[in-house]
Amino acid sequence: MIPLHWVQQIVMDELSDNAPPQALVNHFMQELKAYRAAFRKLFSYDWVCVPLVYTQVAALATYAHFGFCLIGRQYLDPSKKYRDHEVDLIIPIFTIVQFLFFVGWFKVGQDLMRPFGMDDDDFELDYIFERNVGVSFAIVDRLQMNDYEPLQKDKFWVSDDSIMISMPRTGLANQNKHRKPMRHIPSYKPIGNRDAEEVYYHGEDNLIIFDCYIDQ
Repeated sequence: MIPLHWVQQIVMDELSDNAPPQALVNHFMQELKAYRAAFRKLFSYDWVCVPLVYTQVAALATYAHFGFCLIGRQYLDPSKKYRDHEVDLIIPIFTIVQFLFFVGWFKVGQDLMRPFGMDDDDFELDYIFERNVGVSFAIVDRLQMNDYEPLQKDKFWVSDDSIMISMPRTGLANQNKHRKPMRHIPSYKPIGNRDAEEVYYHGEDNLIIFDCYIDQ
């Protein structure tokens, strides 16, 4: 958090010396506040762990349940009249599927307890730091100091009102491109002589012409 305090001190010194726009300073401080809040939230996730008793109870309940299922869900056919009550070895397919789902969810929950991993090599921190520093210096030095490329005129720079640029259409849309949508109000003339607008409706062609005029 110390570098963030340094950034605040630099901004305050810049505000007292060069007096930048207050809106720009306010926006920068709001973004810095959000950045610090994200760091604080991340630190809380890494610091406060799930109590160990919760994980122990979940592990004991999961494995005990399937331990009892392994014995209790064996299929014994009474009509065979087992002499010593030997277990008839039938594969419990649904129990196996349930075991895969439950134990899989349990393992995912254990991994979510430590989202950043227990090893330093889980994240390439060196690459992340080097890239952030490189991008920051590029934004400040190269991107801000270099001039932008000269603007070039495209083929529509000198436009002609008689040339209409049509959007690409599908085959069905191309057949219906001349059909205008029917309006709810066929004709309308507002009351008043300022910023008035007249709308005319022409028969079956559904053509609507807007004639705007302003009295001087």
